[in-house]
Amino acid sequence: MKQKSFAVSDSLNGTELKAVRKKLKLTQAEHEALKIPAQTYPMRLSYMYYNNLCTTIDVNERERTVKICNYTNDYTFRAFGRNEKPSFEQYEAFLESRCFPRMRDKI
Repeated sequence: MKQKSFAVSDSLNGTELKAVRKKLKLTQAEHEALKIPAQTYPMRLSYMYYNNLCTTIDVNERERTVKICNYTNDYTFRAFGRNEKPSFEQYEAFLESRCFPRMRDKI
């Protein structure tokens, strides 16, 4: 039986990983220091300040759950500030604060 292939693989090989590091201008040590956890929920958002990753936000909309991982100690650059365990409602408020208002005409 032929093995199925998908458009997006579950893992990266060494060459692909080096290409990602080069694109992000990271050394191997800097990349390993980030310690980006595996994606636990179906959707992942990266909250950035310029080119610096500040927070990853994993979201499961069906179960209405949110997990975050902060990469900075400066609360002003974190997606949820001092809040380490935001609720789904806080996540929705976070998105609404960065988008057009719901009541905006012709949007």
